[in-house]
Amino acid sequence: MAPNANKRGDDDMTDFLYGVSLVLNQTTEFQGTKQIKQVVALSLISERSVIPAMRRALVKLYEEKVVSKPNNRDCTSLIEALGKLGAEGDNSVTLKTMLEPYIKIGSSPWTDKPLAHQMAAFERSCLDVLVESLSPVPLSLLLITALLEQKIVFVSNRRSSLVSTIAGLRSLLRPLGWSHLIVPTAPSSLASDLVQYPAPFILGIPLDSTESKNIIKTLPDDITLVDVDVGRVILTKNFSHHSTGDSDGEKATTLALRSQVLHLAESLGNVIGGYQSDSVWRCDSPLSDSFVGVNISRKVEAVQKIARAFILELTAGINTCCYWIEEESNAADENRAEQNILFDEDRFLHLKQLRSERAYSTLFESDDLARANHQSSLEARPILALDLNDFDLVMDTFLRGQSMSSFISSQRKETMPYW
Repeated sequence: MAPNANKRGDDDMTDFLYGVSLVLNQTTEFQGTKQIKQVVALSLISERSVIPAMRRALVKLYEEKVVSKPNNRDCTSLIEALGKLGAEGDNSVTLKTMLEPYIKIGSSPWTDKPLAHQMAAFERSCLDVLVESLSPVPLSLLLITALLEQKIVFVSNRRSSLVSTIAGLRSLLRPLGWSHLIVPTAPSSLASDLVQYPAPFILGIPLDSTESKNIIKTLPDDITLVDVDVGRVILTKNFSHHSTGDSDGEKATTLALRSQVLHLAESLGNVIGGYQSDSVWRCDSPLSDSFVGVNISRKVEAVQKIARAFILELTAGINTCCYWIEEESNAADENRAEQNILFDEDRFLHLKQLRSERAYSTLFESDDLARANHQSSLEARPILALDLNDFDLVMDTFLRGQSMSSFISSQRKETMPYW
């Protein structure tokens, strides 16, 4: 997405142009060393956000012109054809004729459908990339780190992977969302400054230059690194809100928090892996060939369901701990009142502990009625409920986040006690 430089007025065009590019590299081998001979980029641009359709069109073009032809993985024929068109001047009509069948194929699933369908499809495709790039435990570690609003840097040799994995992570955070800086692809000139940003952020740094690689080697200690190509998540050594202190107490707290996050990530990853394929996940090598063969839809469904259930469990009970307060204002408008939401943190933490222990208070004092109520309505201990004896620092850090604060502020007056 880029600003529309051709926009002249409010009604002329949209503010942004959306584009998807197919970059082809023709390589030659000289004395055992591969060298790039020619680079050709083919881009589709639209004033509407139809990224899934444009991606599908270019994928079909690549599959037919390159993948389907034997001994053509270096894209030679397609590069030469596009290179000739570029060298001969204005060949827009010829290029349009060449691309028109693929554009129709890419657009056909979306004919007469609202753009919301394309947004959902784009998010699903991004989540596919994220799930295929990270196994359950590293993916759980990334999700928890994002929920705790830490500084996160994604790195990859492919820019499209950076955009997809970051967009996939954002979709997993609903209904909380991400309230801080996010840059899916940051050039090295910008990334060198952004990694020093004091607040939480999510950055994508493409490893296409020596400068970018040097930045990764010298990252601050309070950044979690996600290597998309390798499928690895390296947890931060110093969590953001503890990184400024040098006392022994703060160092001990940071180490304890880091230990709790790693423990929680392993536990949550086990739930995701078991849901994806229990028979494979329980074996000695969860990354065996059989695990790779698990249906991608099953993998994504597991991640979506468990991530959403985990966030709903984290936020369960919020409305019973919020109080809507209205105070009359001295302004001329008598109907105008100052509105605030008071959040009872102690009560919320108490509810969290009750859920983890299944220690619900009975409604009736009579033993018979209490037992009947217990048998008919009380559920088993929620599998994703956090025991504060084990994860007190995780919950405390989560409650201090801006996303949690925004989520509390977004609750409606009718869902909580008020006066």
